[in-house]
Amino acid sequence: FTADRDIAVIQFVSGSVNIKSAVEDVVQAPAIPGRTIQKGDIIHIGENGRSELVTINQDIRIKLDELTELSLQASNQATQIELHYGKVFTESRTKSNKNSFIETPSSRVKLGNSEIWIHCNYSGEDEIFLIEGQVIVQNKKFNTRQNISIGETIFSGKTGLSEKEEIHS
Repeated sequence: FTADRDIAVIQFVSGSVNIKSAVEDVVQAPAIPGRTIQKGDIIHIGENGRSELVTINQDIRIKLDELTELSLQASNQATQIELHYGKVFTESRTKSNKNSFIETPSSRVKLGNSEIWIHCNYSGEDEIFLIEGQVIVQNKKFNTRQNISIGETIFSGKTGLSEKEEIHS
């Protein structure tokens, strides 16, 4: 393992949380606090599982809910969270001047300084809720974009982006 592949560190684990290493000859293993996540590793949260990760550069904190799967990618210019399905909450603070994105089968969200909750269902449709800050949501199928601000929500899926709405409690 090389340090330049390291992207994040596991902070918290509860229930069923496993890591499938991007390295071919390494088997899937249970996640434990302090373990390093590397480029391309797949984090799978099972039923009743939860986990929290922080990127090495401290720019992004990711909280993963049960029945969630994601992987992380990074370059000198950007950190990308690839949400395959499930629910995540991210706190993004761009201290390192890197761009940060969440990518789902339907959407690409540029994070900036924000707090965002995303639910990506198995059909690849997304509910996106902005708790703090402002983000740009792009629907990948139609290449449409929408800025959403604090307290707004939007849906993104096979039919494009919905109109943004106020979050109702």
